[in-house]
Amino acid sequence: MKTFFTFNRFIATSIAIVLLSSCAANKTASTTESSDDSDTISIKMDDSSDTKAGSVSSMNNNSMQLVDYLRRIPGLQIDQRGSSVNVMVRGMSSVGGNNSPLYVINNTAIGNSYADAVSAVDVNDIKTVNVIKGAEGQQMYGMRGSNGVIQIFTKKK
Repeated sequence: MKTFFTFNRFIATSIAIVLLSSCAANKTASTTESSDDSDTISIKMDDSSDTKAGSVSSMNNNSMQLVDYLRRIPGLQIDQRGSSVNVMVRGMSSVGGNNSPLYVINNTAIGNSYADAVSAVDVNDIKTVNVIKGAEGQQMYGMRGSNGVIQIFTKKK
């Protein structure tokens, strides 16, 4: 049993060393010494890069319908029966609640209905469609974005 714990401690130490060395490679590090012979390492993140939790997928094409945009973006589940379309972001769900993503057109939240999004935008004017998954959608739009966010940007006229 002692070997198992020693091995786990070795693995944990190895992971910590790899993480620290990868952080040090990407960040600016400085070392200061105090009078008690202990070393303090400070790691400063470069805030110029735009890093966020979650993931974003984008599509743009002038000859597509909105549902065609959405079908080509990984991580979306599309259920189309006749003219009715139901869109869900994979991995996002709520028990007994609405699982539809929030639709945002030109930075204006429209709602969680695909029909509302289609009626609010001319598909010929669509420039880009972004799908925001994970914590970033909720950070940007609160609880309304917790099931994912589909951002639609139109061409400027």
